Amino acid sequence: PVKAAGMFGVQDKPKEEQIKMLRELSPLGAVTKDTAPTLIIHGDADLAVPYEQSERFVAKLAEQNVPHQLITRKNAGHSWPDMSKDDVLRADWFDKHLRRTVEKHKQTE
Repeated sequence: PVKAAGMFGVQDKPKEEQIKMLRELSPLGAVTKDTAPTLIIHGDADLAVPYEQSERFVAKLAEQNVPHQLITRKNAGHSWPDMSKDDVLRADWFDKHLRRTVEKHKQTE
């Protein structure tokens, strides 16, 4: 069986069907050239969400020419003590890549 199958309620299905269903649920399948610019800040010692998932996701973003950045927190897990310091990075990313889109959307409402 597929390791993550239990989290998505497909654990009783045959392996091939599990893989098919999990691929359909994967965020990788949703990445297109129209995906919003994406910032990921990830600890490389994360036991909850493997760091490799972020690497695969940014590779898919790159394939679609979507602006992206992966910031790695060395030896950090799923959270880290000074995580709130990353708020500035998120705010700067928003200002650089998303603010104009949000403002344009507000004007059309």
